[in-house]
Amino acid sequence: MATKSFLKTIDIHDKHLADSFVTAIQKAETTESKPVEYKSTPKEIKGAAAVKEFLERTK
Repeated sequence: MATKSFLKTIDIHDKHLADSFVTAIQKAETTESKPVEYKSTPKEIKGAAAVKEFLERTK
């Protein structure tokens, strides 16, 4: 997920939506996450050439 998606400005102009937003945030604080199982080993790709090669193989 891109970092930019975390930095968005949210304008809430409706009291009902504001209440819903606060409730969702409070619920998220108490909800436990589930473990993630990867089907393959994640691999870090560095450099434009490596990214291009990876994308060519996935076509």
